[in-house]
Amino acid sequence: MVVCWPFHGRAAEVIRARAALTGRGPAGTRGVLLVGAAGAGKSWLIDEVRRTLPELPLLEGSEGTRTVPLGALAPLLPERMDPGTNRWRCAAEALTGAVVCVDDAHLLDPMSAALLQRLVHDGELGLLAAVRTGAAMPDGLRRLSEDRFLDRLELAPFTPAETSALLGAALGAVSEAATARLHERSRGNPLLLRELALTAVDSGELRLEDGQWGAPPGTPPGPPAARITDRVADLVENRIGGYGQDRPQLREVLELVALGQPLELSLLLGLVDVRLVEEAEDRGLLTLADEGRRTYVRTAHPLYAEVATARCPRLRGRRHHRALVRAVEAAGARRAGDALRLAEWRLAGGLTEDPVPLLAGARAAWAAYDTASAVRLASAARDAGGGTEAALLLAEALSWAERYEEAERVLRECAGLAMSDVQRIRHAVLRAHGLSWGLRSFADAERALDEAESAVNDPALRWEAGARRVALVGAQGDFTAALGLAGRLLARPVEPRRTGALLTTTAVAHAYTGRPEEARREVARAAALLGREPAEVLPLRLAEFAAEFWAGSLDGADRAADAFAELLRRRGDWPVAERSVDALYGAVLLWRGRPGPALARFRAGIAARGPGYYDTSHLGGAAHAAALAGDAARAESHLAAADRGSAAVPVVFDQWTELARPWVAAAGGRVTRAVELARGVADGARAAALPGFELLALHDAARLGGTGGARSVAARMREVAAAHQGALAAVCAAHVAALAGRSGTGLWEAAQEFERLGYGLFAAEAAAGAARIAPGAAARAAAARAHMLAARCAGVSAAAVPALAGLAAPALTPREREIAALAAQGLASRAIADRLILSPRTVDNHLTSIYAKLGIPGRTDLAAVLAP
Repeated sequence: MVVCWPFHGRAAEVIRARAALTGRGPAGTRGVLLVGAAGAGKSWLIDEVRRTLPELPLLEGSEGTRTVPLGALAPLLPERMDPGTNRWRCAAEALTGAVVCVDDAHLLDPMSAALLQRLVHDGELGLLAAVRTGAAMPDGLRRLSEDRFLDRLELAPFTPAETSALLGAALGAVSEAATARLHERSRGNPLLLRELALTAVDSGELRLEDGQWGAPPGTPPGPPAARITDRVADLVENRIGGYGQDRPQLREVLELVALGQPLELSLLLGLVDVRLVEEAEDRGLLTLADEGRRTYVRTAHPLYAEVATARCPRLRGRRHHRALVRAVEAAGARRAGDALRLAEWRLAGGLTEDPVPLLAGARAAWAAYDTASAVRLASAARDAGGGTEAALLLAEALSWAERYEEAERVLRECAGLAMSDVQRIRHAVLRAHGLSWGLRSFADAERALDEAESAVNDPALRWEAGARRVALVGAQGDFTAALGLAGRLLARPVEPRRTGALLTTTAVAHAYTGRPEEARREVARAAALLGREPAEVLPLRLAEFAAEFWAGSLDGADRAADAFAELLRRRGDWPVAERSVDALYGAVLLWRGRPGPALARFRAGIAARGPGYYDTSHLGGAAHAAALAGDAARAESHLAAADRGSAAVPVVFDQWTELARPWVAAAGGRVTRAVELARGVADGARAAALPGFELLALHDAARLGGTGGARSVAARMREVAAAHQGALAAVCAAHVAALAGRSGTGLWEAAQEFERLGYGLFAAEAAAGAARIAPGAAARAAAARAHMLAARCAGVSAAAVPALAGLAAPALTPREREIAALAAQGLASRAIADRLILSPRTVDNHLTSIYAKLGIPGRTDLAAVLAP
């Protein structure tokens, strides 16, 4: 694909350079010294300046002319010159009165630099010179900078926002995840960003789907594996890194660091000559950092490591890995993380005969929730004779990597091996997890737990199996039974950590069965009992999210999602947890009434989908969001995919898909059918003893059916809301009652309460309902507020939401809108008049008209109606 790569993101620098070259820069300056790393965009900026200031000659320093007197200025000299001609004078005459650009000016020969210095110093020349950060400059150029004749302009790497803007200008919309990945790999270097982005497009790593570039479905998170093209590698080695093919010893240093980083300096110096390390640091290839009592070495740029690793021949790589193993083991392997890196190096170096270090590394990887490494090392340990323990760890890592069928196969294969009672229960719990969570074979999961419980006598081990059964029953939506089982277990004292883990499960059960306040208390109790390991804290954050969501606190749910995401950022590769973040954030955005951003979140989860529960959450959420956005075709497609995924055995997460179903019908113009579907969803939720879903479905029936729909569910809504804890239930019931009773006042109060809780779309709908029912002035005020609320609901299609159909913008003139906005901010009439160059009386006259049109008595109400 051919992409026009635009100049972008350096506009301020271009303006500053143009000003200096045209005599409008800082006093005394006669040009600009551009300073930046290789690839920072110095040549790019020079080209843009030359485009906007035509006729600027371009000169270039180079290694080839660095030792040739006036070699860089040769393009200005006549092609043929008499032997006695004064080349200095000819060059000076050609430059006098001109403005020139010099790229790679740090490579100027001394005589060229001296001539440029003299002419700039005497005011005879304007100069735009670009030099590489850290490079030694010729004396003449250095003096110009020191004496402030050149305005020094540093080109910093692009920020994440600047990277996003450049990608948007070049390609169009690029997904947040793809942008973050490209920024991390390029570290904001514009040249590398360009090459990486275009390579990703050409290779299919980035695909255009529905108007947005992103990773194709199934792409794992994080940097792509082995996608370094020769073009990018050559660019990194020769232009950015500058180490090329001529320094094989330097290349080996870089390979060792890339394969072992972060690598202790003392270990590296035991493997290579210190002078090579010094040279690599001097060239900017390596960085050193003191951490405690040790000094660690890393590559200065992530792509140095990627290129070094990609271009390292396999046998040399094995030699490097074996050398690293010997060095760390000789030093005692006492550092935290040594078990994991030694195991990885052993595997890469072909040292796989002993299962013990491989199993130790697999345990360390699993403790860090790096599932990919845990799978790789546990598999090697099992193949090396690691026995039952290696097989169980491999199955656990495979399961959490959402490779459930492989995990089940491993567990079946090791079922005949000798096992202790602890291992037997662990084997059963792992089987139950994979069979239920991944394969939806709940009956088989139950049998696995039953068989293990009957084979052991230790009460603590039987308790462990019982705790897994609680989760198993709850996953199927029978939270009442789950709570009964949990109650019997909690009555038996066990270690606090296990009690805390079970409380996270019971907290979710309470949240989904209408008792979010009780769920909050259970979350607090669990937090006090649990440790700080993610295996325990991550489920706790999910329980906290459920409690806050069903209590009606979207801000609290957001905080729980933030805490969950922050824990993951500090850990390794854990796909199922990473995908759940999209489900959490997508849900909050959806219920805030922002289907556009919500759809983007759900689609990110779909792109990285696995076979677990969250598939239906992502697909059902995407269907719901697309329906609210008015995209009926996409909504129906996502709903059909969700139905296919949940067809085998239903689980509680499928209820989110059920809530989407009425809105998909409404998006397709079948509003009467949508109301029927909403009531059917409520019936199903009641049968499953899930009052929260029943509450939302009844509310949807009223939202979709207006007064008639509200009257058909009002009595039932009162009953459900009375038994459901939390602010959300109360305000939903008040909204339905006001719709059924055609109470403009009640609808306006519901709108205000929904807005306070953060349910923007619900608030807009309630305000729009008030506008249709309330008399005169109150109706106009409600309509204005409804319009403002609806405008904040990013991506909502008014045509897809019956309550918003026909909602018009406040009938204000452009001048009235301007004055109203300023008055809503609290500005007095005189301040508004001064800002808009009007008289205070004119402002007051406009405000009187505004109040009449909006049906409000004064400024305070104006702020309530038009506040942003």
